Amino acid sequence: MFMAQWRGALECMSILHKEGMWSKAISAYFKASIMCECSDLSAGEKDEQIELMKSVPSLRRRMAGKSIQMEKFCAKRSQKFLSQDNWLILPALELMYVWNYMNAISKRPDLIDPLLASVERALEQLKSSTDCKYYVDNYCLATLLKGVCLRYMNSPLMAEECFTEVFHNRKKIVEDTHLVPLALLELGYLCIDLAEHQRALQYLEAAKNNYKGYSLESRIHFKVHAGLQDIKRKEGLQTPDLDSEISIISLSLGDDDSSAIPEKNVNGSRLTGREE
Repeated sequence: MFMAQWRGALECMSILHKEGMWSKAISAYFKASIMCECSDLSAGEKDEQIELMKSVPSLRRRMAGKSIQMEKFCAKRSQKFLSQDNWLILPALELMYVWNYMNAISKRPDLIDPLLASVERALEQLKSSTDCKYYVDNYCLATLLKGVCLRYMNSPLMAEECFTEVFHNRKKIVEDTHLVPLALLELGYLCIDLAEHQRALQYLEAAKNNYKGYSLESRIHFKVHAGLQDIKRKEGLQTPDLDSEISIISLSLGDDDSSAIPEKNVNGSRLTGREE
């Protein structure tokens, strides 16, 4: 998957799904998602992909009476696949992002570049389906992934534009509301990269405090906590614990988009950093 060799990834995931003791719901969705990236599926493989997606909800388990968050996410995605005429936008790349695989190759622009090319192709193809119920959701997911790739390729200004674009479309999102706190999270990480820690705190605290009840919430909170601790290590700031109450630092996320995202840092300039 790191090298976007989807056929090889499909072979490995087929073995894992068949023989592994891992979650069957997740491995079924993982396999079907990789198949979405293969442009040469046979008719039989397409049928298998559809059956895999249909099977995901029934493969879910409960532990200590509670559902597993990632299985729930995969089940929702599988249902979306079926509701969109057996199609999802960039599901394998989304899984790479959710599981932190993209972060693992963040220092390898030769591996990030083909992923960025895939995202840009998907965004171009979306232009022909603007009447789809989930158009904005799909657009925001692809734009978020584009921003992540650009961040890793040392293009902070372009990455900031992508994350801000997701946030400004927040009211148009039908189902994937988790993309909004993710966009704020990524803006926070971007500011950490650029040592703009005060702005980073604003974004991270907003991602944690301003949104509730969305997919992958605890996973996103964990990433927020990691970002806050990173700032604390770098500057010795008194950042709050994950479970404590946090006050938003002069950050409005109301109805007025013009005041929703802080445009300037303490020095009066936008995000700094050179595009390459």
